[in-house]
Amino acid sequence: MKRISILVAFFMCVSMLPAFAQYGIFDKTADWGPRGANKVAGSVSVSGSGDSAVYTIKGNGDDIWNNDDEGFFVYTELSGPKTVQGQVKWINAGPNEWAKIGVMIRDKAAVATSRTYNAIMRGLNGGDLSQTQWRLVEGGGSNSSQFSQPGGGAVANQNGILWLRTTRIPEINLCFSEWSFDGVTWTVGNANIVQMEDPVAYGIAITNHVDDTALAEGQVTGVKLLDPQATAAYRLMPSIPDVVYTPGQAYTVQIAVGGKPGATTVTETPPAGWAITNISDGGTASSGVITWNLASFSGAVTLSYTVTPPANANADVTFSGNVNSVGTYGGNRIPAAKPIGIFDNYMDVGAVGAAGKTELDGDMYIITASGADIWGTADEFHFLYKKLTGAFEFEALVFAYHDNSTNEWSKAGLMIRDKLTAGSKHLIALTRGSDLGNFVTDYRPTEGGESFDTGLKGSEATNGLMRLVRWGDVIRSYYFSNSAQNWVLDRAITVPMDDPVYVGVAVTSHDDGLFAIAEVEDVNLELYPFYANRTITDRFLKPGESTEVTVVLNAREEVGPNVAISEKYPAGTVISNLSASAGTATDNGNGTISWNVPGAKGAATMTYTLTVADTPAQDHGVLSGTYSDGKGFSGDLETLTVVYMSADDLSPFQGNQDIGNTGAQGFVGRDGDTWKVIGSGSDIWGTADNFHYLWLRATGDFRFSVENPYIGGWGPNAGANDWQKFGLMARQSLDANSAFAAGELRASDQAFFLQYRPSAGVDATWEESGALVGATTWNTNLTAAPAKPAFADYPLGGKITLAREGNFFSILYELDGEDFLQWEDEVVMTD
Repeated sequence: MKRISILVAFFMCVSMLPAFAQYGIFDKTADWGPRGANKVAGSVSVSGSGDSAVYTIKGNGDDIWNNDDEGFFVYTELSGPKTVQGQVKWINAGPNEWAKIGVMIRDKAAVATSRTYNAIMRGLNGGDLSQTQWRLVEGGGSNSSQFSQPGGGAVANQNGILWLRTTRIPEINLCFSEWSFDGVTWTVGNANIVQMEDPVAYGIAITNHVDDTALAEGQVTGVKLLDPQATAAYRLMPSIPDVVYTPGQAYTVQIAVGGKPGATTVTETPPAGWAITNISDGGTASSGVITWNLASFSGAVTLSYTVTPPANANADVTFSGNVNSVGTYGGNRIPAAKPIGIFDNYMDVGAVGAAGKTELDGDMYIITASGADIWGTADEFHFLYKKLTGAFEFEALVFAYHDNSTNEWSKAGLMIRDKLTAGSKHLIALTRGSDLGNFVTDYRPTEGGESFDTGLKGSEATNGLMRLVRWGDVIRSYYFSNSAQNWVLDRAITVPMDDPVYVGVAVTSHDDGLFAIAEVEDVNLELYPFYANRTITDRFLKPGESTEVTVVLNAREEVGPNVAISEKYPAGTVISNLSASAGTATDNGNGTISWNVPGAKGAATMTYTLTVADTPAQDHGVLSGTYSDGKGFSGDLETLTVVYMSADDLSPFQGNQDIGNTGAQGFVGRDGDTWKVIGSGSDIWGTADNFHYLWLRATGDFRFSVENPYIGGWGPNAGANDWQKFGLMARQSLDANSAFAAGELRASDQAFFLQYRPSAGVDATWEESGALVGATTWNTNLTAAPAKPAFADYPLGGKITLAREGNFFSILYELDGEDFLQWEDEVVMTD
C-alpha cells in the first residue's frame, strides 16, 4: 500500500519585449501589469517631428506607486547624465483623481517593481497638482514630494498645460526634478539619491489608476533628451545608528551636488555652536557658514565636512544650505535623545500626520500617537525604545484605546526593530484600540518588504499582558491567556537583525493626523547572559555524505558566564573535525559533544563534520542540545535540526524548499514510492503563504494523483492546529504571494477541498458552500469520520487528483475506478 504526500509547482517564463519602431525620440515601450483582469494594452503615437512633435499616449492600470507599477511607458535607454523633459496635458484622465502622466527615469524599464524617479501631474481637474515620486529599492515602497509654488500652493496646470523634467547624475546617484509654466524658467522641486545602473530608461509614462478597460489619454509636446540644464544638491546626513546624536561625537556630513557644469556656489549652515572641521574641496567657514566656490564645477561632486556637537548639547538641531541660491534637499534634522524611565528615547517613525509624544506618570508610560499604520512596506507610528544587544526578554501590560481616532486597527504593542527607518525589519506583538483582548503578531522579515501577521486571536485572548523573547535571529511572541491563566506562545518567527536592535512600545492610530493612546505598565526587561544557536550546511544527505555543523555562542562581555553546552547527534552518524574557537569541545563517541567555555565573552564557535553511515537505520535523525551557566540559566538549544538520511533521490521532482517565513525548516523523506513531506509555517492562505514544498516544473494540461494521502502532526514539536494542510498544488512561482490552486486535506478530519489565490498578492479564497468532501466519502476504508486521527490508527485508502485544463483547476476523488468532480475554479497561470 502506497502512502504518498507530494506537491507540484509551475513557473512563469518572462521574456523581454521585442524591439519597437521609433516613437519620436524613443524606441521602446513597456506596459506593466496586469494584476487585474481588465488591464488592456497602452499605446503611443507621434505626429510631427523635432521640437514640434506631439506625443499622444494612452494607458491604464492600478497605479504607478507602492511596490510595483501598472501603466504604459515609452522610452529609450541611455548612459551618463541626462535630462528628459516635456509639456504634459490631459485629453481624458478618466474617473480617478490620481491618474498620472509625466516624465520618468527608470532603472529597468520593463520591470514593474523597478527603481524609478518621475515627475507627474495628476488627473483631477486636468491636473490640479504635480509632484515627484520615487522608488529607492526594487520591489520596495514608493514615496512622493509635492511641487510647491514660491508663494505657497500646489503647482497646477495653467490652461491644462505644465512643463516637467527629471535629471539623473549617475556619478553621484543623484536624481532631481523640475517644473515650469513656460518651458523657460524652471524651479527645482525635489532631489534624491537613487541608485541605478547604466543604461537607464528615459521616457513618458501614464496610468489611469483604475483597473478597468478604459484608457487614460494625454499629450506631451516639447519632448527632449538633454544634457543637464540645472544644478541641485542633496545632503546625506551622517549615518547615526541611534538616529539621535551624542554630545562630543564627531559626525561627517556629505553633500552630493550635480547638474549643469560651470561656476557653482554651495553654502552650508550647520547647527549653531557645533564645531566645524575637515572641510573638503577648498571650502571655508566663516561665522558658522561654510562656502564652496566651485569655479570649474564639472557637473558632479560630493562635498563633505565634519561637525561635533558640544558636550552639553541637548536640543534637536537642523542644517540648511543652498546651491546657486536653490535650497539643498535631503536630510536636515538630527534629534537629541530624550531618556524617560528605563528607555533611551521616544520619537515618531515615518511621515506621521501629527507629532506623537510619550509621558511618564509614576510607573505608567502614556504614549499618544498618530500615523497611517504599522504594516505594508513602510510604517508610521510613535516609538518608545531602548537600544539592546544579544538575547533578552521584554514584557509589559499594554492598554490600547482611541483618542480622536476611530479605526479598528489602531495598534499598540511590544516591538523589536532593526532600524528606526520606516521600512525597517521588525516584529510587534500587539493589541488593538478597538477591542482590547484581541492579540496578533505582525512582522516584516525583510527591509522594505511586505508585512505579515499570525492571525487575530479571539476576544479575551489576553488582558494586554504580552512578552517578546529574542534568541539570535528567532523572536518568540507570547500573550497571557485570560482563560488559561498562563502564557501562550503565539509564534516563533525568524527575523534577522543586526545588533544593536531597538526594543520598546510602538503605537499607531491608523488614522493619520488623529491620535490613539497606549498606557503601559509592569514593564520588565531581562537580559540573558548568552545565547547559542546551531546552523547546518546541508540537511539532505545520502549514506556516506557529510555536512558541516556550527554551534554559535554569543555571551555578554560584561557578564563573562561559564557556559556548558551539550550537543546530541543522531544514531547512524559519525563526528569528525571537532574544534572550538574558545574553551574545549569533546566527543564522547556515543552521541554527545560537550563544549565548555569558562568566562565566555563575545562570540565563539564550535564546528564539526557530521557523516551519515553507509547503512543508516532510519530516514532521519535529530540534532538537539542543552545549555547552562551553572547559575540557573539553562534550557534547550533553540533549534531542533532534522537531518534527512536517504539513498533515494527526489526524481521526478526537481526541488523541495520552505516557501515564505516558516519558523522552522521542513524536509522530505522517501521510501520507494512512499513520500513524506514535513513542514512548518503559519498557513497557505491570506495574501502570502508559509509552508514546505516538493515541486517539479510542468507545462500544459495535466492530471496529478496520489493514493493513500494523510496529514497530521509530526515529530517532537508536532503541530496540533485543526487547519494543518497537505495537498496537491499548482503554483505560478516559488514566491510566498504566488497565485496557486490546491486540492488539500486538513488535519482535523482529513476533509478534502479546493483553495486558490487567483493572482499574486491577493487574498486566497475557496467556495465555502459545499466546499468540503468528508474523509469517509473519498476514503472507502473509513467507517466513520475521524477527529484528528493518528497515523498509526488511520486506515489508509482513496485516491485524490488535481487536474488542469487551460486556466481551470479541479479536484477529484476516485471511487471504483470512476472520477468524481468535487470543485473547479479559474486561476490564470503562465507556463
